[in-house]
Amino acid sequence: MSKKVLVTGATGNIGSQLVQELRKASVPFLEATTEKDQQGVGEKVFIDFLDKDSLVQAFKQANTVFLLFPMVEQMIEYAKNAVEAAKAAGVQTLVRSSGAGADSNAGFMMPKVQGTIDDLITQSGIPYVITQPSGFMQNFVNFMADSIKTGAVYMPVGDGKLGWVDVRDIARVNAAILKNPQPYLGQKITITGGENLSFAEAIKILSDTIGKPVQFVDVPEEAARDAMQKMGMPAFIIDMTESLNRIIKAGYAAGVADSVLKITGQSPIAFRQFVADYKQAWL
Repeated sequence: MSKKVLVTGATGNIGSQLVQELRKASVPFLEATTEKDQQGVGEKVFIDFLDKDSLVQAFKQANTVFLLFPMVEQMIEYAKNAVEAAKAAGVQTLVRSSGAGADSNAGFMMPKVQGTIDDLITQSGIPYVITQPSGFMQNFVNFMADSIKTGAVYMPVGDGKLGWVDVRDIARVNAAILKNPQPYLGQKITITGGENLSFAEAIKILSDTIGKPVQFVDVPEEAARDAMQKMGMPAFIIDMTESLNRIIKAGYAAGVADSVLKITGQSPIAFRQFVADYKQAWL
């Protein structure tokens, strides 16, 4: 079998779009699956991030591995196993999807965890590229659709702004890098959209575009935590989400980068265009 790109997280937000982009670009790839009954179906190979042997066997089939770890309490352990397996398998390049502002020395949990994983990649001795996307526009579909339908989004983020980015742009950037990683080796690449928008500004655009009144309501952090607990969210996810909300509220998530245009040759998708494309999700 010729060597290919192996995509972990292939069914998630970024991964599902990434495999579409790789197909368009005629980049041969394998999809890592955590479901044993799916291995061998199409181009799927089984992995278990807690089973290093399964990772080694999967990684041996690729010269480049795209690493995207699920947001779970063991994600640093997952990353350690993946890096060790990549070394054992002789992987030539690692492309890791991280998060904007990732820093192992950060005072906030989310960037600290992501930065700790990034350090494992940069210290692995394997040539790498780390992409660091900002907040996903698709969060308004995946996590806020019900609230939007009821006419109000409640978040403890004040008027903090983000360089919201469409997952489709994240996938395009990563696909271009995976197709030809050489120019980007050793780099950490922040991926944002072209606009800094607060939640209130984004919700106003969304409301105007779908022709339905929706408002943003800033709430106390305690109220948001209580709501997440009532929803049954794991403590780790609640803690990570809280840290992100604090970062946004403090203004640290603001800022835009030009990586989408520079790497793909296309301007990033505007928030208004994203809303128009996903309009049916909120009606």
